[in-house]
Amino acid sequence: MPFLHKVATELYQEWKTEISDLHIVLPTRRACLYFKTFLSEIANETIFSPKVISLEDFIVSSSGLEIEDTSALIFELYDSYQNFDKAVAGSLERFAPMAITMLSDFNLIDRNLVKSHELFEYLDEVKTMERWGEMYGEEGQEVAISSLSRITEYYLFWQNVEKTYNHFREKLENSGRAYSGLAFRWVYENLEQVIEDQNIKCAVFIGFNQLYKAEELIIRKLEKLGKAKTYWDMDSFYVDAKWHEAGNYFRKFLQNGFITGKPKEISFIENLIQTQKKEIEVISVVNTITQAKTAGHLLNEMIERMIYKNEFFKFSEARNHTAVLLPDETMLLPMLYSLPKSSEGVNIQKLVNITMGVSLRNTPLFSLIKNLFQAQENMLRDEDQPLSVYHKDLQRILQHPYIRPLNEDENPPLKRMHEENIIYFSVKELSDYKINGWLYGQLFEDWGKNERLIKSTTKEKDTNNSGNIHKALRSFFKIIEALAHRFTQEEHSLESEYLFEFYKLLKQVERMIITYSPNEETHIGNSIFGERNKEVDKIFDKSESKKGKLKIPLQIESFERLLLELMRDRKIPFTGEPIAPIQIMGMLESRALDFENVIIISANEGIFPRGKVLTSSIPFDIRLQFNLPTHTEDDAAYSYNFYRLLQRSKKITLIYASDMEGMRGGEPSRYVNQIKSELAHLENISFYESRLELPLPTFENSTRTVEKTPAIIQRLEKYLTQEGLSPSYISRYLEEPMRFYEQKVLKLNEPPLMEEDMFQHTYGQVMHEALEELFEPLVGKEINEEWLDKTRKDKENLKLLVEKLITKLAGGVMHDTGKNFLLKEVTQSLIPEFMRLQKEETPIRLIALEQKLTNIVTFDIKIDGQIRQLPLKLIGTADRIDIITTKEGIKRLQVIDYKTGKMDAAALKADTFEQLLSDKKAKIIQLVLYKYLFIKTYQAGQIKHLPSDFTLEEYQIVSGFWFFRKLSSNFTPYHLKAEKELTLEGFLAEVETFLQKVVENMLDAAIPFSDVIDVDIWEEEGEDA
Repeated sequence: MPFLHKVATELYQEWKTEISDLHIVLPTRRACLYFKTFLSEIANETIFSPKVISLEDFIVSSSGLEIEDTSALIFELYDSYQNFDKAVAGSLERFAPMAITMLSDFNLIDRNLVKSHELFEYLDEVKTMERWGEMYGEEGQEVAISSLSRITEYYLFWQNVEKTYNHFREKLENSGRAYSGLAFRWVYENLEQVIEDQNIKCAVFIGFNQLYKAEELIIRKLEKLGKAKTYWDMDSFYVDAKWHEAGNYFRKFLQNGFITGKPKEISFIENLIQTQKKEIEVISVVNTITQAKTAGHLLNEMIERMIYKNEFFKFSEARNHTAVLLPDETMLLPMLYSLPKSSEGVNIQKLVNITMGVSLRNTPLFSLIKNLFQAQENMLRDEDQPLSVYHKDLQRILQHPYIRPLNEDENPPLKRMHEENIIYFSVKELSDYKINGWLYGQLFEDWGKNERLIKSTTKEKDTNNSGNIHKALRSFFKIIEALAHRFTQEEHSLESEYLFEFYKLLKQVERMIITYSPNEETHIGNSIFGERNKEVDKIFDKSESKKGKLKIPLQIESFERLLLELMRDRKIPFTGEPIAPIQIMGMLESRALDFENVIIISANEGIFPRGKVLTSSIPFDIRLQFNLPTHTEDDAAYSYNFYRLLQRSKKITLIYASDMEGMRGGEPSRYVNQIKSELAHLENISFYESRLELPLPTFENSTRTVEKTPAIIQRLEKYLTQEGLSPSYISRYLEEPMRFYEQKVLKLNEPPLMEEDMFQHTYGQVMHEALEELFEPLVGKEINEEWLDKTRKDKENLKLLVEKLITKLAGGVMHDTGKNFLLKEVTQSLIPEFMRLQKEETPIRLIALEQKLTNIVTFDIKIDGQIRQLPLKLIGTADRIDIITTKEGIKRLQVIDYKTGKMDAAALKADTFEQLLSDKKAKIIQLVLYKYLFIKTYQAGQIKHLPSDFTLEEYQIVSGFWFFRKLSSNFTPYHLKAEKELTLEGFLAEVETFLQKVVENMLDAAIPFSDVIDVDIWEEEGEDA
């Protein structure tokens, strides 16, 4: 029988119809709901219900104070603090990071009834000693310091905190307001008045364990006055074992006299863990999400089993059957998506109640708002240029899952941005789009100037930026309105709730700005959600009386920090059957509740329990000195919550992720190891461990392959005979056949990439075109030393040329900052250096720039078992062709390719033509084919500006690279050892044999396209038969 059912039974039997005189106080509102349900089932007559209330609600209602929300408390606390620390005056964003911690400490001090002055005085003395030690050292010699140290700053901080605490507390109390801890202190200090005002005859405290000092002393004082009774839910397993942390609080209360009597004599101290039959299973899974999937699978199996055994009706009526506990609340959405929808025709989701809420922090809405703030921060604001949004922000926002569906025209701004390489996109141009221009205008509306957001020559800081915040609010409301119209269908009900919760939050923030900031009132977006706005109106009614009491300048930075912090705290509640057989809840919500079947996911150390996480600036040793709780007390409380769940449960499943990364490292919770050592050996315990591994898909061959169908071979023939095969794509085919197939057969283009930093190929293009533009006037003429000297020394002209080409080729790339500036400077220095080295070869006759080379060679190719003639079209472009006379007096024609990549001398050497293929010598293949193509193009009479005495026999024909990363290597030709023994005709024949082998391989239906090529093109036919 559940603990609450037992207590309700005992209370009813004792008080009968007079039970309405009781105040029943429980740890949570969820426990209150269960108690009321059990009491209504137990009573066999009509009775008036007692007042059943959670401890927090009991204190608030007893104090009569209004508990302020976190956001209002931050403003009020800042107003107090800036009276004593002028460094943060007028700068809420500097104060905000410490505000949450300070509020947490104030709550801790008051909830534990600490004499605040003694605490702050003690801190003052400790920090004074630390400062003395820092300034004078161990030997008493003064150490010169030029600025405040961290200890000094910390000392001054605590001096300000004490003053702030007193001012803040007095201000709240005088206005009938409080934070939680202050309300507890007030009730303790005014308990006699509370008893009279609340007409407390008997307050029954049920199911508590960890109690702060104020809570303990309130109960003690009520008991002393005969106005209270306490029911503890304990198990002798952890109470009797003095070493067990789960019983720490109970043993402490026994020792200090709060609890009187021996444990065995106290009601509801049972021995269930060691006597009641239990099945405990620990499941290890591969990753975080699989935990939720596993829990969903277990629920589905359980329900199918109930249906099979005809126990489903009993299960569906159960009040306390199954709890799925989430120590990590970020697992809520994965858990919801993992719930089975139906089983054997039963709608399972109607059997589930979710007691937790989804934080706005874990919704897509949070990332959208964060992205909008980021876009404002990165906007280009310059007096000489239009307001422009950064390309990464534009892409993030327009591709956001909430915004993308609103685009009816496939995001033309993004398409244009990629095509023109626009780094900063004009907001006006975005707004001018005929379709969705209104949307872009709202997304990227300028929220106004401030120090962080603008390149400004103004030295004065504008502290009145609330107008900017109203612009931001207006944008948010407009965006919500657009999204609300989209999320109207039932399948988007969750998204619609996210929007409405955010809308309420914005209205709350708007009211805070009106209340606390010295600006005119602005009401925006009051009709977006129609009738549901009545809920929102309460926000205005609640805060209207406080209007104008404080005047705190609020800047965009403060607004951003405040809004995102509030979004983290704000949760979207779920609706459902409150007492359903399956409850999904957090660990703290399970207090005082019992379930037959318990599933805990995220049972990893560091999550369950969460570890040493304290939001406090009070040092550990001082917390001990003033009996403030530390992580040790928190661990004891968490341990109790876990072991109490074990008491009446029959089946417990703990699921943990074994492959988690980071500090947590995939270790199971300490509770798993404790169960192994403490419980697994007991006769009543059946303990299992298992590892769930999802099978990985297996492939006979992980290499992608595409068979060459007749249609593909037909496309290849068209490409080879009409479009033309270039040296670079021969190399591509040999090294990356699948990529060749995608680009030349499927005609798939590479996805466009934005260049914020110049890519290697763009840098190469700039270099190529700069050299082409500089040398173009000399085509067909002689390059001499005088011209080279004059051109390379004209640095201003070179600079303008490079900048012009960067603008042309890289669009919006900013070339005056970062890596691009360095690349620009490198380009401007390499061109003069290249010309200086060219002087060593003068005179140079420049034959051509960007010379098109082409040839058609016909092969007898075996296709589909038949010998056919195939006219292969070979194409290429030489960056430059020139003629020099070497020091040995040899006339040499050079076919030149510029390279801005790294130099690899070994890649330009080979012994045989066969080696070109077997070793995939891509660079030599290109140069060999450039030489071949030049010869064939010359023989076809397509090369101009050659000297009259030029013949292939009289001139040495070479092809090679100029490596701009290593200009000192000069012109670098390839070296193919086998070529030295060949005549001109022999060279051409070898190249054509090479080409025939490549083409035969391309058109061989038996050789598929694949990620790697493992076929030896040089195998003789029939050799492998």
